[in-house]
Amino acid sequence: MTASEYATALRAVAEFFDTHPDCPVPSDPSISCSVSDTKEEAVRLVRLLMPCDKEWGPMLFSLIKNIGGIPLKFLFWRSAVCTRRVVGTREIPRREIDAHTEEIVEWDCEPILQDAQGRATRP
Repeated sequence: MTASEYATALRAVAEFFDTHPDCPVPSDPSISCSVSDTKEEAVRLVRLLMPCDKEWGPMLFSLIKNIGGIPLKFLFWRSAVCTRRVVGTREIPRREIDAHTEEIVEWDCEPILQDAQGRATRP
Protein backbone atom coordinates (compact mmCIF):
# COMPACT_ATOMS: atom_id res chain seq x y z
CA MET A 1 0.00 0.00 0.00
CA THR A 2 1.37 3.41 -0.93
CA ALA A 3 1.27 6.47 1.32
CA SER A 4 -1.43 7.94 -0.92
CA GLU A 5 -3.56 4.77 -0.75
CA TYR A 6 -3.12 4.69 3.03
CA ALA A 7 -4.21 8.34 3.33
CA THR A 8 -7.31 7.57 1.24
CA ALA A 9 -8.13 4.60 3.49
CA LEU A 10 -7.72 6.75 6.62
CA ARG A 11 -10.13 9.30 5.17
CA ALA A 12 -12.63 6.47 4.59
CA VAL A 13 -12.22 5.37 8.21
CA ALA A 14 -12.78 8.97 9.36
CA GLU A 15 -15.91 9.18 7.20
CA PHE A 16 -17.18 5.93 8.72
CA PHE A 17 -16.79 7.29 12.27
CA ASP A 18 -18.34 10.63 11.22
CA THR A 19 -21.43 8.84 9.88
CA HIS A 20 -21.61 6.31 12.75
CA PRO A 21 -21.03 8.41 15.91
CA ASP A 22 -22.40 5.60 18.11
CA CYS A 23 -19.69 3.17 16.96
CA PRO A 24 -17.04 2.41 19.60
CA VAL A 25 -13.62 3.91 18.87
CA PRO A 26 -10.40 1.88 19.19
CA SER A 27 -9.15 1.57 22.76
CA ASP A 28 -5.64 2.13 21.43
CA PRO A 29 -5.80 4.83 18.76
CA SER A 30 -2.07 4.70 18.02
CA ILE A 31 -0.80 3.69 14.60
CA SER A 32 2.40 1.64 14.55
CA CYS A 33 4.68 1.30 11.54
CA SER A 34 7.58 -1.12 11.25
CA VAL A 35 10.38 0.42 9.24
CA SER A 36 13.80 -0.44 7.88
CA ASP A 37 15.99 -1.13 10.90
CA THR A 38 18.89 1.19 10.18
CA LYS A 39 20.34 4.24 11.88
CA GLU A 40 20.05 6.06 8.55
CA GLU A 41 16.29 5.43 8.42
CA ALA A 42 15.93 6.61 12.02
CA VAL A 43 17.78 9.85 11.19
CA ARG A 44 15.66 10.36 8.06
CA LEU A 45 12.44 9.89 10.03
CA VAL A 46 13.52 12.19 12.86
CA ARG A 47 14.02 14.96 10.28
CA LEU A 48 10.65 14.19 8.70
CA LEU A 49 8.73 14.00 12.00
CA MET A 50 10.24 16.89 13.97
CA PRO A 51 9.09 17.69 16.50
CA CYS A 52 8.66 14.14 17.77
CA ASP A 53 9.27 12.03 20.85
CA LYS A 54 11.26 8.88 21.35
CA GLU A 55 10.62 5.88 23.56
CA TRP A 56 12.63 2.78 24.18
CA GLY A 57 12.28 -0.51 25.95
CA PRO A 58 14.39 -3.63 26.25
CA MET A 59 13.85 -4.56 22.58
CA LEU A 60 12.27 -1.64 20.69
CA PHE A 61 13.10 1.98 19.93
CA SER A 62 10.20 4.17 18.75
CA LEU A 63 9.86 7.60 17.16
CA ILE A 64 6.44 9.07 17.91
CA LYS A 65 4.63 11.93 16.19
CA ASN A 66 1.37 12.93 17.88
CA ILE A 67 -1.15 14.07 15.26
CA GLY A 68 -4.48 15.32 16.61
CA GLY A 69 -4.24 13.07 19.66
CA ILE A 70 -3.31 9.96 17.68
CA PRO A 71 0.26 8.74 18.20
CA LEU A 72 1.97 7.72 14.97
CA LYS A 73 4.74 5.31 16.02
CA PHE A 74 7.70 4.19 13.93
CA LEU A 75 9.25 1.05 15.43
CA PHE A 76 12.87 -0.07 15.18
CA TRP A 77 14.73 -2.92 16.80
CA ARG A 78 16.76 -1.13 19.45
CA SER A 79 19.83 -3.20 18.58
CA ALA A 80 19.75 -1.76 15.03
CA VAL A 81 19.72 1.93 15.94
CA CYS A 82 21.36 2.02 19.37
CA THR A 83 24.80 0.97 20.49
CA ARG A 84 24.82 -1.68 23.20
CA ARG A 85 27.35 -1.18 25.98
CA VAL A 86 27.92 -3.47 28.95
CA VAL A 87 28.50 -1.18 31.94
CA GLY A 88 28.55 -3.82 34.66
CA THR A 89 27.17 -7.14 35.79
CA ARG A 90 24.84 -8.35 38.53
CA GLU A 91 24.13 -11.74 40.00
CA ILE A 92 20.61 -13.10 39.60
CA PRO A 93 19.63 -15.46 42.42
CA ARG A 94 18.19 -18.86 41.62
CA ARG A 95 14.41 -18.93 42.02
CA GLU A 96 12.11 -21.85 42.51
CA ILE A 97 8.40 -21.72 41.84
CA ASP A 98 6.06 -23.54 44.25
CA ALA A 99 3.89 -26.28 42.84
CA HIS A 100 0.47 -25.04 41.77
CA THR A 101 -2.46 -25.88 39.55
CA GLU A 102 -2.88 -24.01 36.31
CA GLU A 103 -5.95 -24.06 34.08
CA ILE A 104 -5.63 -25.36 30.55
CA VAL A 105 -7.93 -23.22 28.43
CA GLU A 106 -9.33 -23.48 24.92
CA TRP A 107 -11.63 -20.92 23.33
CA ASP A 108 -14.68 -21.73 21.25
CA CYS A 109 -15.66 -18.66 19.28
CA GLU A 110 -19.07 -19.03 17.73
CA PRO A 111 -19.58 -17.57 14.25
CA ILE A 112 -21.09 -14.09 14.42
CA LEU A 113 -23.09 -13.07 11.37
CA GLN A 114 -20.94 -14.90 8.86
CA ASP A 115 -21.72 -16.35 5.47
CA ALA A 116 -20.83 -19.82 4.25
CA GLN A 117 -17.27 -18.74 3.41
CA GLY A 118 -16.67 -17.40 6.94
CA ARG A 119 -16.87 -13.71 5.98
CA ALA A 120 -18.71 -11.21 8.13
CA THR A 121 -22.05 -10.16 6.67
CA ARG A 122 -24.43 -7.29 7.24
CA PRO A 123 -27.20 -7.82 9.81
